Formats: sequence, C-alpha cells, structure tokens
Amino acid sequence: MPRGITDKVIVRQHRILEFIENEICVTTKQVIHEFGLTHSQAFYILRMLKNQGLIEEHVIGKLSMWCNTGHMLNDVYVGDAFISVADLEHAICKILESVRGHKATIRVSWIADKIAKKVSVNPRQPLLLAYISEMLPIMLSSIKKSTFRDAKTIEFYVVDTCSICNYFTECPVCETLKKRLNC
Repeated sequence: MPRGITDKVIVRQHRILEFIENEICVTTKQVIHEFGLTHSQAFYILRMLKNQGLIEEHVIGKLSMWCNTGHMLNDVYVGDAFISVADLEHAICKILESVRGHKATIRVSWIADKIAKKVSVNPRQPLLLAYISEMLPIMLSSIKKSTFRDAKTIEFYVVDTCSICNYFTECPVCETLKKRLNC
C-alpha cells in the first residue's frame, strides 16, 4: 500500500527541480545518473513536478525531455551556441535545396543536423531537439502540411513546397523553386 509523499521524495523534488532550472532541459536518463536513482524513482518525481506545473514534458520519439515551464519562446543557448528562429529558418531553407517536386519532407533530426553544422553543437543534444520540436509546429502553422509519425513515433511534416516558399520569403532557394514549380 502506498505511503504517500515522504520527506525523502520532497528533498529529491527540490534537488531535481533545481537541476532542471540550471540545465533548462534534461532527459530522464540524466536525472537517473545525476542523482543515482532508478528509472521508476526518477520518473515518479519528474511526473509529480510536471503535474504541479513546475516543469513541462516534451516527448521526442521514445525520449522524454523535462524542461523549465515556458522556457522556449524565441531562442535558446545550447552549450556555447545561441540558437534562434532565424537558425531554424536557415536550416529549413537548406533542406529545401534538395526538393524536386510539390511536396517537401521536414524532420526535426534533419533540422538539428543542419544547425549543428552551422554552429558546431551536437545534433542530438536534448535541448536542441526539444527546441526544434516545439518551434517547428509553430513555424509551420500557416503552411499547408500533413503531420506523420514514423516507426519510432517521431513526428515529421510533409509540406506543400509553394506554400512554404511563400512563407519563407528570405530563402534564395525558394525563388528558384517557385519559378520551376510555377507557384
């Protein structure tokens, strides 16, 4: 029979919340290693913090990211690099270079790879992936698109090339695509 919240759990909550506030975003695995907890212990406390509204959970495939509430507004520091919405737009423009038809596929991992090459960060850095996962749907909200999930339950988007090129007016690739596709 459950005993309820113990003093030990309360102390862990405060320590883990402080850890997340310092790191901005962490994975469950990082919490496990930092505090020497089992997966169940870590997940229990993280879920409690989420239910109290102190942190947010972002699920990227099978990975759970636990972040400060409302941390991702326009830009973020990933390691020593500053990542902004302009970096996301530049990465999307780079992806459009390989588009041949009226549909373009955009994946979070592809954008992370393009940004990582530009600013020298790990493309699988959890904060970078969480930032892209949160910002991408917002950026593509006014564009004709279909949202899919692959076998790993990771979202990706198939967008109308003309629609995305009308939105990303600063992308030099879009001018060529619009002429070629008669947009």
